[in-house]
Amino acid sequence: MGYAFISYSSKNQSAADALKELLNGKGIDTWMAPGDIPAGSSYMKEINHALKDCSCLILLLSNAAQRSEWVIKEVERAINYHKPVIPVQIEDVMLNDEFEFVLGSCQVVAVQKIDRDSDETKKILNSVSAAVGARRDAPSEDEGGRASSFRLESVGGKKTSYALKDGLNIVGRDSRKASVVLSSNYVSLIHASITVSGRTCTLRNINASNGTFLNRYRLSAEEERTIAPGDVVKFGDEEFIFQETKPYFISDDADLCDAILKTFGNFPDIPDEKQIDEFYGRLIFTDEKAARSKEEVFSEIEIYFDEGKSRLASETKSTVSAKDAETRKREDAAFDTLYPLLYGSREDLAKLRKAAFDKDNVQTDALFLFGIHMIVSGKDRSYGLSLVKKAAMSRNDRAAYIFAWLNETCLMFDTPFNGNNCREYYFESAERGYQPSILKMIEMIRSGYYCPDDYEEQARWEAEFSGIDEKEKNRLDSIKGLLTEAAENKE
Repeated sequence: MGYAFISYSSKNQSAADALKELLNGKGIDTWMAPGDIPAGSSYMKEINHALKDCSCLILLLSNAAQRSEWVIKEVERAINYHKPVIPVQIEDVMLNDEFEFVLGSCQVVAVQKIDRDSDETKKILNSVSAAVGARRDAPSEDEGGRASSFRLESVGGKKTSYALKDGLNIVGRDSRKASVVLSSNYVSLIHASITVSGRTCTLRNINASNGTFLNRYRLSAEEERTIAPGDVVKFGDEEFIFQETKPYFISDDADLCDAILKTFGNFPDIPDEKQIDEFYGRLIFTDEKAARSKEEVFSEIEIYFDEGKSRLASETKSTVSAKDAETRKREDAAFDTLYPLLYGSREDLAKLRKAAFDKDNVQTDALFLFGIHMIVSGKDRSYGLSLVKKAAMSRNDRAAYIFAWLNETCLMFDTPFNGNNCREYYFESAERGYQPSILKMIEMIRSGYYCPDDYEEQARWEAEFSGIDEKEKNRLDSIKGLLTEAAENKE
């Protein structure tokens, strides 16, 4: 099981201590500064490591927390690491612009005090338990374990993927004992292990004559290291990228429908038992009323295939649909106004920021461009990337294209190429009719980066491609040039 990171202002120390005691009493591990920072260590380094390895962040939301530079940095960093954020409001507070933006659609739980018997506190416990994996029983070494959301994907040569189960996963050549069986003679019979415990994963070197490596670092005998998605793991001469299929957080039936459509939308036939088991392993129910057994989820999938995909698609919270000419015309006109501000004076950048964080009318083009500014200026590249991604997820096609391109080229990223992100954002913006993304989909199919299930898909993209406007091409090239220059000057 993982742990929860508690972010709070020192002025709310008593509330933080009460929450920590409550969670620990329920068997949920926590991390909280300064108590969990070793003496003589760097605060920033230890906090960053704790955020990177935690299962979720609990924010004690108060007026003092909104004034704390540490708290806002912790929340932004958690979002950048794709950690669930659980805001707990402990006093009457009006969200400022920064918190209103970073919390986005997070559901805030308001409590009068940390009381173990209140309905609000039970709701917090349910959300935290779901995030850290408390609802899953850790299997013993002999038990099969249910499928986890983590896997190993081979680097180079024939693409091979190994799904990892919850609990202990032995890596080696011995097919009787290893769950990840490798054939290379440079791999020992029992070489290493990967343990999946909720949201925390550890790599251990067991008996490797030719070494177990994590991001080129060679582990010593019996050494253990925490690993995260994007890490490169090598057993002897076999190299893999440790990947995660992101979990689905289910709070109602619409969330479940959305997850089914995203997972099985391109399946020609109903998935088999193994695929359904893997899918169910990705579901985290954040509300007891929404919880479903595997049999109930299977019934929903059967309904989907029996009644047709159109019914389920209409029930989802986020479906991709093409934008009509009028919508795109309005968006282009708005971008024409905002784009020059990226290259303007400090006053122009202030206007851009205001448009990006206007709580009454957030303009995703402004959000995207301000994110580019934060990256290019070097003020906060991680935060800038999160803004670009936020705009991309809000159906902004330019942001989706650039975010996909950043993944494709690995610019600004400290992890290897993320093909899933690249394809996902190109695909969705192409489906909305964005011509540069349609061209990228054609190129990716031709190069083999993307292999569609439907053999007619390439012809469909080619039929829909009508050319890229020269002005749009020049703007995209200009933004790419800024990002490339920033990456070269990163060090």
